[in-house]
Amino acid sequence: MFKHFKAISAITVFAGVLTGCSTLTPTTETQESYAIYDIKKNPNLKDSELSDTIRKALQSSLDGVRISRGIPQSPLPEEPSRFKLEQPLQASHMSLMAASAGISLRSPTCEHSILTANASHNSMSSYGESTSFFLCLIPYQSGYHLNLYSTSTKSTGGFGARALGHSLARAVVGDTSSQSQRTVDVIVEELKKNGAQLTLVEAFPSAE
Repeated sequence: MFKHFKAISAITVFAGVLTGCSTLTPTTETQESYAIYDIKKNPNLKDSELSDTIRKALQSSLDGVRISRGIPQSPLPEEPSRFKLEQPLQASHMSLMAASAGISLRSPTCEHSILTANASHNSMSSYGESTSFFLCLIPYQSGYHLNLYSTSTKSTGGFGARALGHSLARAVVGDTSSQSQRTVDVIVEELKKNGAQLTLVEAFPSAE
């Protein structure tokens, strides 16, 4: 019975792989996404504890985590700021070449962040898939705003052993875009375990 079940499962996965390979035109897609959470001030939760919890969550989910710890604004503002996207090479020759290749050179930045992190997920880079992740924690009088921004790049189409292997891997573990949401979920879960109260303020794509 179990052998029969395994055979059916294998056929189902293989059929999905063939369906995924039905589009043979090689295509590269980049998806941007972000989420902003409000964290209520908790006198029992220090800035350093929040930062350490976020750092550990990132290290458990992504590769090559780079952390920068900053100084809070003084006095703290009544309303929190949010991240911005900048394109420092706008209108330059390099930016035009990147745009023609479908590459985004926009970089997220935050002012007055006490924690800024950059990370990546490259386990499927050999298949043209990757995820970059940016995070910043900005304090204000009533708490903090946690800004999360990511870009996911994936390649589809083509034919041959490499494309078949790529489709099989995606059918089993999903593409890199799902890694961004998993990372956010891990961060939120770990913060809540440590006593933080989080509320989603805004997100794209919408969580609805």
